[in-house]
Amino acid sequence: MRLRARLLIGTMVLLLVIPAQTKDKKTTLPDVVLQAETVYVMIAPDSGMSVTNPGENRAAREAVEEALRKWGHFRVLTYTGGATPPDLIIVVRKGGSKTTITGVDPNDRPATIGSSDTVGDRNINLGVSNGREPRPAGANRAPGPGVGTEVAPPEDVFEVYLAGIRSDPLSSSPIWRYRAKNALNAPVVPALKEFQKQIEEALKEQAQRNKKP
Repeated sequence: MRLRARLLIGTMVLLLVIPAQTKDKKTTLPDVVLQAETVYVMIAPDSGMSVTNPGENRAAREAVEEALRKWGHFRVLTYTGGATPPDLIIVVRKGGSKTTITGVDPNDRPATIGSSDTVGDRNINLGVSNGREPRPAGANRAPGPGVGTEVAPPEDVFEVYLAGIRSDPLSSSPIWRYRAKNALNAPVVPALKEFQKQIEEALKEQAQRNKKP
């Protein structure tokens, strides 16, 4: 009887401790993410173009870019051909298996370099086409179009990679990933909301650590 009582008491203590550990769980974002200033958003390079909804991935990319600009924590780059690469790369993909057109670069869009001209007393910014936008290493254009079947998880995928310190950032594992149904839908973009929450919590933890003597 005494042994049973001890086991019962031990089990009750364990049940009380486990929730407390879960509640106090710390974020795992590295400091390099907290120090990042620029971000580039791209579609997963192995994504095909859906036959029934060909613009879904581009719409997801644009939704993430717009939500990032509203948040204002990072400067969003739409051109990676400059001397300084972005600090982070966000890779997005709409979920669901589908019939796709393959061999079409999902990230292909004209690269524009800003210039200006004067009209009367106003300075007008112009977009000047300069060929096609360069790719981060590991995201090269696929050869030749065709038709295939893309077997993918039903959920949308949002991944974050370190870019500035790696020559081929997409060859490594993402430092943060979020996967959920409709996670890339505008205007809320739940995946980015969760990433924002993680960063804000990590910044608070960093500030608390810095306050300690």
